[in-house]
Amino acid sequence: MKRIPLTILALAACGCTPSQMAFYGGDFDSAFKLMDGTGTLIQRPDGSQGFRYVISTDAYNGLVNGDPETLRGEALGRWLGKEQACSKGYTVDKRTDTPGGVKAVVYEGHCK
Repeated sequence: MKRIPLTILALAACGCTPSQMAFYGGDFDSAFKLMDGTGTLIQRPDGSQGFRYVISTDAYNGLVNGDPETLRGEALGRWLGKEQACSKGYTVDKRTDTPGGVKAVVYEGHCK
């Protein structure tokens, strides 16, 4: 049985996105948690409900084919469904790419 030198494996891992590293490393739970994103529901004084949802820009790189923005939008819908929020639909009011070295997108919106 041949052994692959550790340096070759390390160099290969350096070219991967975080989700690819988790996927190839066999840590499937981490790869799929990265794809979930996270958020907060907001109850406003007037009774309306809003949300703030954050997901990595690299959440789907190397794991799923498709338009990243569409895939992140679907993830937002799944998260709202799990939270049992916005049963009549929602509107994204603001989309922000996080500044600096953090690669994430923040969606802010309200329920209909």
